[in-house]
Amino acid sequence: TRLFGHNGEAGRDGRPGQDGRSGVAANTIADGNPASFVLSGESGGPGEDGEAGYRPRCADQPRDVAHHLQAAHGGNGGNGGQGGQGGNGGDLTVYYRDLAQLQRLSVTAVGGQGGRGGRGGQGTLGCRCPVRQWEQQTCTGTPGQSNYRCQTQRYRCSDGRTGAQGNFGADGRTGEDGQLWLVNQLDPIQPDNPAQSARLSALANQA
Repeated sequence: TRLFGHNGEAGRDGRPGQDGRSGVAANTIADGNPASFVLSGESGGPGEDGEAGYRPRCADQPRDVAHHLQAAHGGNGGNGGQGGQGGNGGDLTVYYRDLAQLQRLSVTAVGGQGGRGGRGGQGTLGCRCPVRQWEQQTCTGTPGQSNYRCQTQRYRCSDGRTGAQGNFGADGRTGEDGQLWLVNQLDPIQPDNPAQSARLSALANQA
């Protein structure tokens, strides 16, 4: 079997969507005044659709040939891009003395939605055969002699297949919700200080 024409090329894959930014972390003191915090993560961007496959370059079908023929195939569609990941919600740390004052705080810190995956590109049609079957006679030996033999062989032409559709991109994951930390004091928590420096003479006096 011999190919005639040129197969179509595959379409370009879609680019992935941009990831959403996470919400910022914040600190506040519950002093009885109303306050509102929006710390939600951004949604991820959608993935780009895959490009359609490129058409094949069809050619005139060769006639009366002694072999099978295959018409050129269509190009495959490109794959869709993956959706962007949703950003995480930001954390809020609240310092308080009176639990009742927490009721005047409003916090929104949900994770962002994942972006939609891109659609796969369409494949293109393959080339077609104008003539699907034909016969060719082949003879051997010398005409008029006993060794002269002829046989008829049937050949066929196969249409080019349609290119496959590209895969759809996966949707991005939804970001995690932010966390609320309640601290029953008004003074900020001091950072850990696991290391200290001192003179060797001072350490010797403490021994």
